[in-house]
Amino acid sequence: MTFSANPKYLNHAWSYEIYSEEKQKIVVVFDINNLLVINEIIETPKKSDYNGVKRMRNNQRLENFSCEYKEDFWNNYNLIKTNAIDDKYIKDLEQHTPLKKQFKKSQEKKWD
Repeated sequence: MTFSANPKYLNHAWSYEIYSEEKQKIVVVFDINNLLVINEIIETPKKSDYNGVKRMRNNQRLENFSCEYKEDFWNNYNLIKTNAIDDKYIKDLEQHTPLKKQFKKSQEKKWD
């Protein structure tokens, strides 16, 4: 097993626009930014590496995969530092409910 103290990042950004023929203008603009953080690479996996790991079915979408929300992990997992823009997004997403509650609630529904 190889562990890197310096995680590797893969950033994928793209955008697209929806144009309305009726209104003769762009009506929606999507800017998408995905960040993948790789902090551990298992080069030669052993059976013990999979103990207790829940597997997804081949045709299962990630957002429909249920797993327990592990609050201790997320409280201590700080590989990605936020910046002013991220803070604005977080504030927007937390207008009604803190993100922690949103994630926890979404996982509890999947476990019912």
